[in-house]
Amino acid sequence: MRILYVSHAFPPARGGVESFSEVLAEGFSNAGHQVRVVTHTMERLQNEGEKPYAIIRTKRTMDAVKLLFWADVVIENSAFLKLAPFECLLRVPRLQVLHDRQNLAATREVRQLRKVILHAITRARIIWSKRATSLIAVSNSVSIETGSRALVIPNGYRDDIFRCVISREQRPPNSIVAVGRLVEDKGFDLIIRAVAAIWSRGCAVSLTIVGDGPELGRLKTLAATLGVSQLVTFAGGVPPDEVNSILNQSRVFVLASRVPEAFGISILEAQAAGCAVVCTAIGGIPEAVGSYGLLVPPEDADAIALAIESLFLDEKLSESVIPPTDVMRDRSGTAMMHRYLAEVENLFRTAR
Repeated sequence: MRILYVSHAFPPARGGVESFSEVLAEGFSNAGHQVRVVTHTMERLQNEGEKPYAIIRTKRTMDAVKLLFWADVVIENSAFLKLAPFECLLRVPRLQVLHDRQNLAATREVRQLRKVILHAITRARIIWSKRATSLIAVSNSVSIETGSRALVIPNGYRDDIFRCVISREQRPPNSIVAVGRLVEDKGFDLIIRAVAAIWSRGCAVSLTIVGDGPELGRLKTLAATLGVSQLVTFAGGVPPDEVNSILNQSRVFVLASRVPEAFGISILEAQAAGCAVVCTAIGGIPEAVGSYGLLVPPEDADAIALAIESLFLDEKLSESVIPPTDVMRDRSGTAMMHRYLAEVENLFRTAR
């Protein structure tokens, strides 16, 4: 089967969509299918030539259109409206993955336009999504928000990278880690404020923030203003294997998103690495946490601090929110890939 995989973002860019895409491309290729990835991410991987699939890095729509003639099945990460007329004409079976209410990359591009135009684009994407031959959402939250009644296949983490290699007892006590792009929506400032509150109550604590972004300067200033600069380490953006190493040096992972996230692969990565997790109860995040973690309201640094302290003070509670191996195996990227592969192969069979 010839699979054309279309995604705005792809490694070496970092993020949940990028990790998700790489898992599927590699899994489909290893299953014996021919895979070509078309992406707008122009930076190349160091080992790109060694991949079992081809990566076409381009921003020209016609480059992707030419590959529609080659493909037996098209997989789209969110809606690509520029391809829609050609896909309608060629009638290539199309599986679309909904990562949120609309394509995030496109939303950023049109953020400065008038609201009426943004609404029209959003509506067009949702309509085009519902016309896909097969539609999959990464969480029930996304499926409900889009009104799509899509099949839900939760995202999986890279189980070949993220794992627990250091026991909790060997990790620094009262150690916290947060991972993500340093933007306001991610709520890193709330985590720093929570650390300051914990410190003010006489508890020795440390925080490592992994990631880069436009909020870095403001976050450093905030830490200095609150008098906790010595407690906060900014590790910058690092490769996934280094992220796993940092997670394995931490006891508690915190995700303090202000806005609804589709899912939250970083939560699974932290759980796989043996961290207890504290996350905001918004969007698809509770689905990612499952039964293994503590949920707090968004925009509430005090609630974050109290949740972290409860894990510091109660080791039995901390151990109880670490998912068992069989649970994590079912939530792995390998398990996710096999679910997607079954859908793609069924799509190909029924379209013949």
